[in-house]
Amino acid sequence: EVDVFFQQEKIATINKRGELFGELSISVHSSSQAQVKTKSKTQFLVLNFLGVHELEKTRSEHLEKLMYKSFSEVLSERLIETNKLIKTSKKAA
Repeated sequence: EVDVFFQQEKIATINKRGELFGELSISVHSSSQAQVKTKSKTQFLVLNFLGVHELEKTRSEHLEKLMYKSFSEVLSERLIETNKLIKTSKKAA
């Protein structure tokens, strides 16, 4: 389980196996603005996105497509959840 912080404010908790983070910074080609702090023993798979370009061209292109597809799915799910939170908070106000 990990907590995600932005400007010292906790914005999310990730507690699902296989969850990913950092996809937004890769998608927009910038360094990450978030910090991640583990709350329990955690294992990470770290991808060197720049290293993908060192692969054979066809493999590199295929891997990039898979990564961006995965990123778009994650970002879409997060946008849907954010929209639900906004709708709920507007009803409560």
